Amino acid sequence: MTASCQEFEVTVHTSPGPTCGTFNGLWLSLIGSQGETPPISVTAGHHLLPGSVSFKIGPLGQLILVRLRLEAQAGFPDVNWHCSRVEVRRPAGGSGPQVFLCDRWLRPADGDVELCSGQLCLMADEREEKLKLHRLKQLQHQQQLIRWRLFVSGAPQCADLSSMLQLGPNLINPPTLSPVRNPAEAHWKEDWFFGYQCLNGCNPLLIRQIRLLPPNLAVTSDMLRPFLPKRSSLEDELKKGTIYLLDYEILDGLPANLINGKQAYLSAPLCLLHLNQQEQLVPIAIQLQHTPGPQNPVFMPSDPGSDWLLAKIWVHCMDFQCHQLISHYLRTHMMAELCCVATLRHLPDQHPLHQLLMPHVRTSLQINLQARASLLAANGVFDQVKPHLEPQHKLLPAPHSACRFSLVLVWFWFPQAVGSGLMTVPSLLSRASARLCYRSLCVPDDLSDRGVDKLPHSFYAQDARRVWDALHR
Repeated sequence: MTASCQEFEVTVHTSPGPTCGTFNGLWLSLIGSQGETPPISVTAGHHLLPGSVSFKIGPLGQLILVRLRLEAQAGFPDVNWHCSRVEVRRPAGGSGPQVFLCDRWLRPADGDVELCSGQLCLMADEREEKLKLHRLKQLQHQQQLIRWRLFVSGAPQCADLSSMLQLGPNLINPPTLSPVRNPAEAHWKEDWFFGYQCLNGCNPLLIRQIRLLPPNLAVTSDMLRPFLPKRSSLEDELKKGTIYLLDYEILDGLPANLINGKQAYLSAPLCLLHLNQQEQLVPIAIQLQHTPGPQNPVFMPSDPGSDWLLAKIWVHCMDFQCHQLISHYLRTHMMAELCCVATLRHLPDQHPLHQLLMPHVRTSLQINLQARASLLAANGVFDQVKPHLEPQHKLLPAPHSACRFSLVLVWFWFPQAVGSGLMTVPSLLSRASARLCYRSLCVPDDLSDRGVDKLPHSFYAQDARRVWDALHR
């Protein structure tokens, strides 16, 4: 719909997409430095579609805010509306429109929603008193909705939410699944692929270059000489920087899971790797516990094939514990939620950092709430002892059955294959949080500190650095 008037022409844009429109009624007010219009019906008996509505008003002074309010219509379903923006133009002035960005879902329960225009700025740089008040009101509202809660003592706090409904539509992301090819099937037993996974697999954050051997790793230069270049020694390779270490000391002494009434076990491996002359990173020694002794031998590539393979499998299993609960949940999910809650509570929409951060962290509340209610809850997935796979398999749609089947396997068989259970989670998260530092979250510093930034086949390091550099240009 299009119309014109002497004072203002207002165009309300609905975002593209089959579900972005609504049957609800829309009321709109313009707020200026000298006054505001009464609420004006935009829909007026028809559904909300992109268009414009015009009206005459008294003096407003400088246009500052646009206020929107949805109202449910009798006889029509109450459907959320995704507003792209509102444009306000003075036809007589001949200048371009003043744009009030929205780009979010609105619903009747939200009440009055006010949109700003103009450049993003800090609170200290804001000159208009009404905009300052708008920011303060927004933060007060967000702080009432989003509160802090202690999930695990010693770990980052999380949002105090008990239901997905509390998130609202703008902090929820519809799930998407895509099939992933798995090259491990053909090479998983080979030493070079073990090292490749340490650099480029699901958890490339643990491996580090060393110049001194850990004192509790019971290896000598003579033991490892067969796996090093001719006329070289362990001491020479340490000096050259070709020796790397995986150290799972953080798992030492933690209680293990009870699976189907049987005790599971955790180890704290030390795995030594060597960058060979073919530029392959290969394991050369594995000790499964941190305390050396007769019951804690060092496994090497010269051991019987099944023994060496089983030692590597143990390392991978312990790497999985650290990946899922530290690299993945703590460093990714919990840190993203920490930033999301802090942003919502302390940075209004017009703050530059709010606009920069929220597209990346807005859905962390949804997925973390789901995790605490299922994976990490008492009697939840981590705490289950009986798998329920077959009924879920029957419900899988054919086009994505392979991908969804793998998801169901992980979800419902997780406690059947994981050595860490609910008893492990608090201690492990607390330990890992105490060791987390800001420098380890900065990609160039982390890669350099671990000595993997210049490894020829460290594709994670190369790609992560490219992404980091693009963000810092």
